[in-house]
Amino acid sequence: TDGSNYALGAVLSQVSDSGKHPISFNSHKPIPADLNYEIHDKEILGIVWALKRWRAFLLCLSSPFEVLTDPSSLQ
Repeated sequence: TDGSNYALGAVLSQVSDSGKHPISFNSHKPIPADLNYEIHDKEILGIVWALKRWRAFLLCLSSPFEVLTDPSSLQ
């Protein structure tokens, strides 16, 4: 996931023996109120947005999933 002043973005991928395979690419324009957030909050907003977007799919998984984001903005 990624969050900025311009967009929230996320990629849903499936991992197999041959590597990661993208399932879905999604982006969303933040509402004006979201632009007031600090960058680490925008990153978290991107995570929450992605989890809500793919909620039905993720609830059907039989194994845990990972959320990956750019760690430099969360320091």
